[in-house]
Amino acid sequence: MERYEEAVASFDKALKIKPEKHEALVNKGNVLVKLKRDKEATEFYNRALNYIDPLWCNMIAPTI
Repeated sequence: MERYEEAVASFDKALKIKPEKHEALVNKGNVLVKLKRDKEATEFYNRALNYIDPLWCNMIAPTI
């Protein structure tokens, strides 16, 4: 069962509590892509980039 709208609502609640939680921002973006709301998803991906630790990116990049 695909409950994407419920997932969006859950991420909205989580982001009200902790708006800098990059995992929630990325995951909301992923759900929005599933809903074919790509422009909106891009906004959440871009917001997430503001909160991701650059050191973490440097550690994970070689594994991608």
